[in-house]
Amino acid sequence: NMANIGYEKLAVADSAVGLASIPSMATRAYIQCDTAAVRFRYDGTDPTTAEGTLIAADGSITLKGEDVLGAVKFIRTTSTSASLKVAYGTVGAGIESSMDAI
Repeated sequence: NMANIGYEKLAVADSAVGLASIPSMATRAYIQCDTAAVRFRYDGTDPTTAEGTLIAADGSITLKGEDVLGAVKFIRTTSTSASLKVAYGTVGAGIESSMDAI
């Protein structure tokens, strides 16, 4: 199983925000989106309400790689702020989602 080495709850409002509490050994993050949909990008450009990959409310993704964890930013898509629940882990077997290819 993925070694769980950290957790954070991240509020996503109308400004792009990155992950705030990445543990030093983390190479994966399992992210569950609550309350409202968000968009994310990890190519160095901030997402907007219309540009970026969508995570639906109640959706989840697994991000892999220290560079991705450090670069990813999120923004809400509507006037309702979202809450992301983020479980950090290390390389190996672990939780995967239907969007595992990202």
